Amino acid sequence: MTDVVLPTRGSNIETPGESRQLKFIDSYLPIKNNNSDDPYPFVMVRADSSVAESEKLQIVVSIIVGTFAADSVGFRDALNVCSRIRNEILPFTQTPLDQKFHLLPKIEWDTLTDDQPWPYWQMGLKTTWAIDFPINKTGGLPNTDGLDDYNEKLKKALYG
Repeated sequence: MTDVVLPTRGSNIETPGESRQLKFIDSYLPIKNNNSDDPYPFVMVRADSSVAESEKLQIVVSIIVGTFAADSVGFRDALNVCSRIRNEILPFTQTPLDQKFHLLPKIEWDTLTDDQPWPYWQMGLKTTWAIDFPINKTGGLPNTDGLDDYNEKLKKALYG
């Protein structure tokens, strides 16, 4: 998404500054001080919650988009970036990211707040990712006959 270039805030809040590429931010916006740059436009990726079950781990990840626009239809930039992100990550519903993270097909977006802090616009995507992993369950489960024999053979193969 390095080809996405959007306006930044100019010297005053009502005029746009130079256009620049999206900043990608991990988890939270940096602490603002007098000398810091305006982080807009940005894409922020944050893990919100997780549930681990016996056979899989699910992680809810928010992707928050922030844009600047002095006009009243500035939300369109944020919406277009959200649509672009959605289109970029949709293939991970079929092929896992890094061969382990599966994107569940339900992707939601929201405006995060009813009152957008003009001239800044924010939207968020909610995604859920899953990692499948086997957990060795022994004792009392069906089809565990021969497990001791398997463990012995494995130890012998590994340790001689």
